[in-house]
Amino acid sequence: MYAVNYFEIKNRKGTDLWLGVDAMGLNIYSKDDKLSPKIGFPWSEIRKISLRNKKFIIKSIDKKAPDFIFYAPRLRVNRGILQLCRGNHELYMRRRKPDTIEFSFCFFMAWCASREVGIECQEVSGYGKGSSYRPGQSLQDVPPNHMWNAVLLAGQWFLMDACWGAGNLDEHKSFIKKFNDFYFLTDPEDFVESHFPDEQRWQLLDQPMTREDFEKRVFKTSIFFTLGLKLIQPQHFHMLTGPPRTLIVCSYVSGSRSSLRRCRTHSFLIPWL
Repeated sequence: MYAVNYFEIKNRKGTDLWLGVDAMGLNIYSKDDKLSPKIGFPWSEIRKISLRNKKFIIKSIDKKAPDFIFYAPRLRVNRGILQLCRGNHELYMRRRKPDTIEFSFCFFMAWCASREVGIECQEVSGYGKGSSYRPGQSLQDVPPNHMWNAVLLAGQWFLMDACWGAGNLDEHKSFIKKFNDFYFLTDPEDFVESHFPDEQRWQLLDQPMTREDFEKRVFKTSIFFTLGLKLIQPQHFHMLTGPPRTLIVCSYVSGSRSSLRRCRTHSFLIPWL
């Protein structure tokens, strides 16, 4: 048995229904019967769940199947419904992959620790350029593959990823414990290079990055930033070169991230062959 959260919804015809959310999926119930669902959507068959104002859209893994649409009248509750759905979907997909249990534990511990000391913490879902990422991968119609946190300190939001900060996967997909402080209170401009949130506001940027730009960006690991490097040009991984040469410009900042001292700019000329 699984605990079920119920929410009042309506279908396209305006009929009152119940939405049931549990660890195994979504179920739609008639208003007078919360025991026998009229229709069910297992997490394994759901590709994406999205919200537009009061309108929820469920997309199936089967791209030929029509979208299922329902409406929730309470705006304040809708984001909570969406986060609950995405969170349960994410946990279900993680349980199907035994090698990611360490990541689930890290995320859970970060969430519990922040609540224990009274720090306001938000779960953020989105896309991470992790060990399996390959430059140029499209995220179009792909469900979120990662979760991290935003914490409120002294009235300002900061980003952190306790999972990646605790270690990484090796070539055999085994978790290697290795502390990496880069992923704690990371500069948003650096963080967005590898973490693209579902909700734009959690980029914490004055000029948010688009999904298309995120896909095209040069892939940079945490080592790139901890070395004090910054790529000035080009920003995208795919370049069309031509005669007589192609220019790559990057800068190096000596000193730590917290105490910047000197910045040197280097240009690399690649001959056109």
